Amino acid sequence: MGNAWKMSSVSFKLMHKNRDTAWFEVLQKYHRVQFYQFTGNCRGGFSGVVEDRANPEEFIDALVVQKTPESARLMDTMLMRLPQLKCLPKLEDIIEHLMLAIWNNPCPAYEQLRNKIRPEIEKMSESQKKGYSSSMELLPADSVIKRVVDTTEEEIWW
Repeated sequence: MGNAWKMSSVSFKLMHKNRDTAWFEVLQKYHRVQFYQFTGNCRGGFSGVVEDRANPEEFIDALVVQKTPESARLMDTMLMRLPQLKCLPKLEDIIEHLMLAIWNNPCPAYEQLRNKIRPEIEKMSESQKKGYSSSMELLPADSVIKRVVDTTEEEIWW
């Protein structure tokens, strides 16, 4: 537990694919110690360098599959605390990813959270229907929204 801050994307992918409530203590510790310390570097691996830790989205993906009241409370804390952080890189993307993860994983434990974020999800859906949002994809069969990651590289001209 003392090394929770060293967790990498590989750790969270393992937790995401192998859902087990035994992971929750580790996830809770990571949330408390490291989650809000994201530097913006997203290399997706573990090199031993602090900047090369897991992305917040990977942590969210590992947490949301827990589908327990404890994970719901932790995500509720994140929904309240994240908007207050002004210097966290990719803040809007992280909040959007959190809301979509909750929305796309319905369960009784997340029902209150889903009701809380419903207005924002509806705004995202309406924006997409009007063609204003290119980062969202509405799946009409389930009325579930998925985030589409833009993989194009940005060119900078000097």
